[in-house]
Amino acid sequence: WFELTEPLRDGGAPDDVERYFLFQTLLGVWPIERDRILEYMLKALREAKRNTNWVEQNHDWEEAVARFCRALYGNRPFLEQFEPFVARVAADGERSALGQLVLKLTAPGVPDTYQGDELPYRALVDPDNRRPVDWAYRQAMLRRLMGGSQPVAETRKLFLILRLLGLRARRPEVFLGGAHEPLDAGPAGCAFVRGGQVLVAVGLPRADADGGAALHGAGGRWRDVLSGEERSISEREPLAQVVDEFGIAVFERRGGAN
Repeated sequence: WFELTEPLRDGGAPDDVERYFLFQTLLGVWPIERDRILEYMLKALREAKRNTNWVEQNHDWEEAVARFCRALYGNRPFLEQFEPFVARVAADGERSALGQLVLKLTAPGVPDTYQGDELPYRALVDPDNRRPVDWAYRQAMLRRLMGGSQPVAETRKLFLILRLLGLRARRPEVFLGGAHEPLDAGPAGCAFVRGGQVLVAVGLPRADADGGAALHGAGGRWRDVLSGEERSISEREPLAQVVDEFGIAVFERRGGAN
């Protein structure tokens, strides 16, 4: 990427540290509107105090970096390498985000959700993360899910929040005072049982992760909170057969504790 974007630099701006920072930032929020990146980079450059700062502003350097950012959006050789890599990282990022969400909503403590985060929310630091939240759209997506629509990529987080907050409301005794019993899920997973009644498993963060990992101690009859299906789980069950395609699983025990 350094080689591909070298012709876009002007007078050494941006320098290699700033270019690397820009690439990393774009990777985390792509696709993003160009104006948002320009505003963010100006703030980042000044706060880094390397080639400009808030007190002694180097406007020539700042404008050269802005021209670089604008040119990057139309540079096909760069984008043809960058965008496929973004897709790979985004897939892993989604699995990680969903796993963290499941743990946050089921582990001991009171969960919170940052405003707007019910749907995928790619934001930079302030002021970018202070953009108004489209609550009407989120309510429309929630009504769609509550009406029986299957979750898609955009609504998968909202679906998890809906189902797991529903579980917490339906089983208050489990989450207010239920014990937290860790289970062995191998090095590839994290699993526990709440109050003997709710089983949570997160693992295999990549589709090609080690399929030899196993979940120990969750034997019994369970209902999948996310799909509604019932199934039996043995005392030693392959983790890959417990979690779904995104590496997550939440179950309610059927017929009492073992």
